[in-house]
Amino acid sequence: MFVVKATATLLKRNILQVPCILKQGNSIINLNPEHLRCISTLQVTKNLVVISADKKKTTIKNLKLSPDQNRPLVVMPSWLMAKEKHIVKYAKFYLDYGFDVLNISVTPWQLLWPVKGTQLVAADILKFLHVNESYSPLVLHGFSVGAYLWSEVLVRIAAERSIYQPVVDRIAGQVFDSAADITELVIGVPIAVFPSNKVMQNALRSYLMYHMKTFDKVATSHYVRASQM
Repeated sequence: MFVVKATATLLKRNILQVPCILKQGNSIINLNPEHLRCISTLQVTKNLVVISADKKKTTIKNLKLSPDQNRPLVVMPSWLMAKEKHIVKYAKFYLDYGFDVLNISVTPWQLLWPVKGTQLVAADILKFLHVNESYSPLVLHGFSVGAYLWSEVLVRIAAERSIYQPVVDRIAGQVFDSAADITELVIGVPIAVFPSNKVMQNALRSYLMYHMKTFDKVATSHYVRASQM
């Protein structure tokens, strides 16, 4: 009897810890007993996703959400190749305190070619925060290359400070976990892309060293500039 009860308890715990995720046009049964609610995701761009504790009836035009959200927002640029289930785990911590979460992801290609990659994503982040001023206050929680991505946002803010100062004024706190700069690129990226393949890690590491030496004007110089912010 004890074994049966213990097994049932473990199964129950494992089931009840699974978050319910609602996507636009699709839903599944909520299995969370504590809050009896689901997590919804709203795709703003291919790189920006709003995660919320309630299903939003929201329209998006030029990155502006309607109606106004009127709640705090966590800006969460994630690590490279992050999986949705891991992002949801971190996001849920903030959702339980009434925040929405703006999760930002980039691809390895976008990271390697910042002018046509991460800098365009940074522009979208800044525009989103600028036009959705009802999201206030803001908290930053960045991981790994997400710290670099945010530094690209800072480059844009510095270039047009008078326009984006209101965004800066709404920032109430910052958390950066394992922040990576230019010196960590050749170390962290191969592990993120090929976590279980040492041969491919070494091959990609060699290419990244070549990439940074060869493409200084379109890549490395931008990493350096961002790291100075």
